[in-house]
Amino acid sequence: MKKIILIFSVLVLCACAKQEQINYLVFSGTIINSNSDSIIVSRKDFRKAIAISEKGSFYDTLFIDNGYYSFRIGRESSALFLQNGKSLNLNINIEEFDESIKYSGIGAAENNVLASTYLVEEVMMGDPTEFYSQDENQFISSCKAIKDSIVQLINNQKIDANFKADQLNNAKYNYARQLLIYPTYHRHYADLPDFKVSADFISNQVEFSINDENAFKNSSAYVDLINTVFEQKINEAPDSISYSQAIFNATVEWPKGLIRDELLNDMAAYIISPNEELETMYQFLINAVSDTSYHAKYT
Repeated sequence: MKKIILIFSVLVLCACAKQEQINYLVFSGTIINSNSDSIIVSRKDFRKAIAISEKGSFYDTLFIDNGYYSFRIGRESSALFLQNGKSLNLNINIEEFDESIKYSGIGAAENNVLASTYLVEEVMMGDPTEFYSQDENQFISSCKAIKDSIVQLINNQKIDANFKADQLNNAKYNYARQLLIYPTYHRHYADLPDFKVSADFISNQVEFSINDENAFKNSSAYVDLINTVFEQKINEAPDSISYSQAIFNATVEWPKGLIRDELLNDMAAYIISPNEELETMYQFLINAVSDTSYHAKYT
């Protein structure tokens, strides 16, 4: 009988523990020189405007799914990593913005990493004209230095293991994207319209999956990388086909699913713009996009 009572007690305690899991985050802070009456926390499936007091303070409880968000004050924005059960505090001076972002409280470490990695990249890149005008070897060295500095910063912090893995992957994605965009950017900034990269430069490019749906959901760096790949495939299309057809031809690299849906949905306005192919392109779009919630937007 004692054993039965003990087992029952354990089960009750476990049930209570599950019921007491916190399903919200407390987000507060102080904003100096605020130019807005609210701070907006958002991502694709969530948006919350939090009032900023006359003294520049804000406080609210957010019922969220764990993951990556952004906050916006006026025209400025920055990334956030939010988890239920945390109590996160933000201090920021709008006139300095990125340079002044400082988090405290539970969940601060991860968000301070986000703010710091952005600053490292911004400072080390410097002036875009100078950065993208570098020759191939200089550019690769600069990109590797940025990636290595960010990796070192991440590895030196005591942060959530999954968040750490995400950020290390982001460093790789950002590096890969820089090498992909270099030829186009170098032609523009160095004023060399006929420039083509060497075989040695191409050999430094990083291998990555173009159909990682988890990364696409959680990494803005990966989304930027995939969009770059997509744009390049469109631009490689022959002049003999329409722009709409070039878009569809480019999507064959991705199977039906999240990434193809998002790529096509972002380009829908171009695909179904008034022209002689409108009906054909509309049907193609409906058949290619598996998320039916998007279909109503195309009519």
